[in-house]
Amino acid sequence: MLPDPDGVLRARWRTTWSPCDRTWAFLTALRPGRAVTGTVTGIADTVVFVDVDGFTARIRQPELSWRWIGDPSAVVAVGRQVTAAVLGADLVREELYLSLKALQDNPLTQLADRVGELVDGVVTKVAPFGLFVRIEDRPDGLQGLVPEAESAGEAVQVGDPLTVRITEVDLARQRFLLSRRRALD
Repeated sequence: MLPDPDGVLRARWRTTWSPCDRTWAFLTALRPGRAVTGTVTGIADTVVFVDVDGFTARIRQPELSWRWIGDPSAVVAVGRQVTAAVLGADLVREELYLSLKALQDNPLTQLADRVGELVDGVVTKVAPFGLFVRIEDRPDGLQGLVPEAESAGEAVQVGDPLTVRITEVDLARQRFLLSRRRALD
């Protein structure tokens, strides 16, 4: 060893990067909102695993689509390339979280322009607090709530067609309300 130009003897070791160092460098380089591309490597009940540059990231079920998805394999397939937005990284657990819906248009923003409009729908669920009505003619169509006060005393079953009016769209809560009474006016 030779001393530095200032006369001080300093030890310098060159080490190879460990897998932990590579993981930490990869996770800290990704910023939320950035789009990354990867290959789907596995699908569980509520999580999709994606290989992004040799690192396994996760997409949770609510982040697959703006619409309700019962089975993740309806949206993605093993071996398929997907582009998703980075939600965040957990450096302690060494996990990366992605979102497919962050790169898609929110269907409720288009519905907000239709407030006051009459639409035809189908009852999908009867609950103690109201009826859920699907207003789009597709299996994963948007479902809104008709409050119990709007349908009190009427015998309505799942599958019954209804004409309703869109009364309110709450983008913050990702919900919209429908009215059966106002549809009859």
